[in-house]
Amino acid sequence: MSATSSESSTVLYKILTAEEHSALFSPPPPKGAPKWFGSPLDLGDGFIHTSSSKQLAGTLNRFFTSHSSIHLITIPRSIPRIEQTLKFDLASNGDKFGHLYEGLDLAEEVTEHKVVKKDAEGVWQLGDLVY
Repeated sequence: MSATSSESSTVLYKILTAEEHSALFSPPPPKGAPKWFGSPLDLGDGFIHTSSSKQLAGTLNRFFTSHSSIHLITIPRSIPRIEQTLKFDLASNGDKFGHLYEGLDLAEEVTEHKVVKKDAEGVWQLGDLVY
């Protein structure tokens, strides 16, 4: 595992559309709320798809081309339950992506939120991200 592989990242990011984010966080989920098991794609695949900071641009360019903005939620790997339920699976592009198989406690296991937009040339402006 290289020093910049997805498996060595300290946080994972979940990409949400504006609609998904609004449905999940307006109002914010209370402590003790049921775990969230993901978007329709996640539910169909049986796990929550995540990306490391190094993988985000590729994921956005592959799956979110029709969007002008998205929401990123940050999931720290320092949370023991996250690390216990996380698996890195090989994707069709040869990279390993983190997948959460036991759902996500949105009130306790999401530490940050960020809106990301495309610039005039259609390039995602990710800014500073934690690896």
